[in-house]
Amino acid sequence: MKHRVSVKSVNTALRAQDLLERRNFFVEIEKAADPVGDAGCLYELIFEGNFNVAAGILEESGIKIFGNDIVP
Repeated sequence: MKHRVSVKSVNTALRAQDLLERRNFFVEIEKAADPVGDAGCLYELIFEGNFNVAAGILEESGIKIFGNDIVP
């Protein structure tokens, strides 16, 4: 199952991608098509695997994620 989460900057997205790929997640980054309110640009991380493990890795590294959508 693929998951989609958002982060606030491209630098954060690249950092998150590096962290997750070191733990054997394959991560794609896309610019969010519809930024929410005044949050500015959001970038989406799309990955397959255990969401709770990935979220824990990012949280331990101080990366705040927004949402958890399942990608069809």
